[in-house]
Amino acid sequence: MRVLIVGAGAIGQVFGVHFQRGGAEVSFLVRPKYAEAARAGFTLYRLNGSPDVPESFQGFGVESDQDEAMKKDWDLVVLALSSVAIRSGDWLHRLGASLGDAKLLSLVPETNGTDFLTGHMPPGRVAWGMLSVISYQAPLPHQTLPNPGIAFWFPPLSSLAFSGPEDVVSSFLPVLRNGGMPVKRVDSVEHEVALAGPILDKIIQSLECAGWSFETLRKDPELLTLAVQAMGESWDLANKVHGVRPPLPMRMLRPFMLRGVLWATPWFLSFDLERFFDFHYHKVGEQTLMHMGEQIESCEQNRVANPAMRALAQRIREGRGVVSTAP
Repeated sequence: MRVLIVGAGAIGQVFGVHFQRGGAEVSFLVRPKYAEAARAGFTLYRLNGSPDVPESFQGFGVESDQDEAMKKDWDLVVLALSSVAIRSGDWLHRLGASLGDAKLLSLVPETNGTDFLTGHMPPGRVAWGMLSVISYQAPLPHQTLPNPGIAFWFPPLSSLAFSGPEDVVSSFLPVLRNGGMPVKRVDSVEHEVALAGPILDKIIQSLECAGWSFETLRKDPELLTLAVQAMGESWDLANKVHGVRPPLPMRMLRPFMLRGVLWATPWFLSFDLERFFDFHYHKVGEQTLMHMGEQIESCEQNRVANPAMRALAQRIREGRGVVSTAP
């Protein structure tokens, strides 16, 4: 299987190494300024195993010209980019026009449906992945490692979910599984994201309002309440748009329960979750506001009340010093 991964960041590298270990021939498409560094190879840290032991990732191809790369025969093209990057320029339209017989797997985090991407691709060719993996540029501040690299962690007893046409998903899922990635097929990643996504999203948004401090958030009942209310608004939207509702334990979530989760979670991890959130979501801050704006707009279109979402968005804009007329 020949796989071209568009983007060699934290997610792209994690998928690349598992595709390679599963027997695929892997190449990355990167911007020309990153090509030389990519050809030198990557270093990864598997936090589920020996978190301080570097793993070398070599033996892959590197492409730096999209049009030339797409003249080659690929079985699968993987999008491992941000939501902001995927909307920049005309490259996505050109990719769809030059896809040939290749299938496409999107790992792009989206909260507002799949129409944008599928509108650029041949019908019946796209599969979707839900990224229940934490990966980041290591070391984090005040952390010591033998070499810089990408650290990644799969939550125990969970699997990365994929959906799409049977022939698309079945072409890559066994390869990833053979490469050691915990994977599963679901009916709809879009529905899974609509139900599970709001928990992480609203915790992250409220953490930014709290200066990325778990302790500050735990001691702020107003912010905890906003986070839980915004989750509820997101689930109301999921019910209105997709006809799905979260299970009862999720609907029963209350601020004091969230406070307990924030207190307990760091004790079970092999890395500093607070520093990870601060580092990573500073880097993708534009994407955070874009997703919040899209979700609020979708609420308005579907007549779903969203005062908590709006309050969180306003607090984030104020904290960043952003002057905007956005929702």
